[in-house]
Amino acid sequence: GEKSRLVLAKVLINPPNLILMDEPTNHLDIPSRDILIKALKDYTGSICFISHDVHFIRAISNKIVEVDNGTLTPFVGGYDYYREKKKIMLADMERLGAVPISTVKKTILSAPLSVELPVKLKKANPSVVAHKKKVLAKKIAQLDDEIKTLHANHSKMLIKMASSGFYKDPTHAEQLRKHREDEERAKILQEEWMKLSDEMECFGR
Repeated sequence: GEKSRLVLAKVLINPPNLILMDEPTNHLDIPSRDILIKALKDYTGSICFISHDVHFIRAISNKIVEVDNGTLTPFVGGYDYYREKKKIMLADMERLGAVPISTVKKTILSAPLSVELPVKLKKANPSVVAHKKKVLAKKIAQLDDEIKTLHANHSKMLIKMASSGFYKDPTHAEQLRKHREDEERAKILQEEWMKLSDEMECFGR
């Protein structure tokens, strides 16, 4: 996490014309992520990034490139535009009787465009709201720790897989199975982390 912050700081102090970023918010807490978003909004060059962080994508992007079944499809607009356009495209295909072969999750397209606090919670006593924020912060921190552990294990496994002797190890099949399970687990935790992070940010609205 600290190395990621240092690298980002060095890049933004003397920014190049183009910045390439792969999951830039993975090891950042919410305040650090917000600082990064502000810095990138002030940046005048081009940014190309891969991210599962919906809040980050929504805040930074003005063009989405969907990677689906080996096909790249550009959408000239932000994240919410992409979702609306994608739903229209899928609906048109269904009306024409075509069966879209897509890896894009329907849950992503059908989820609300933004998270809003329930009216009851908005009007709650400040102590109740503070307690809710504390619980959310704890859950986010726990998810963050587990995600970091899974990512660290993922990096170690990639190094092992690059070794010529890895596939001679009789346990390599079991290690690969565990590796795939960890990848799926990381995706699920990342989605939950984003959901809770968006909910936390609603308290500031």
